[in-house]
Amino acid sequence: YLQAGLEHVGILDCFAELVTTDETGCSKQDFAIYERALDVLGSERERTWAVDDAPYAISVMREFGLNTIAVGPRHAVAGADFGVETLEELL
Repeated sequence: YLQAGLEHVGILDCFAELVTTDETGCSKQDFAIYERALDVLGSERERTWAVDDAPYAISVMREFGLNTIAVGPRHAVAGADFGVETLEELL
């Protein structure tokens, strides 16, 4: 779903790597998926931004120490560092 969504809005090429639940076999509630993303990126938590449309995932990402961008209606972005209603707004 992630790749298709990013492709649909024309921003897939903006990402060097994607780390997904399908690829890792981890839930968004499992810190292991975020550890994998940091390993792939060679990045540190405090310098990394994570994007999601699920409020529970945003909460876990913040608990893990990532900066967060929530995508969705205004009520869905509460608790994130930054919120947008659509992925296009990230451009």
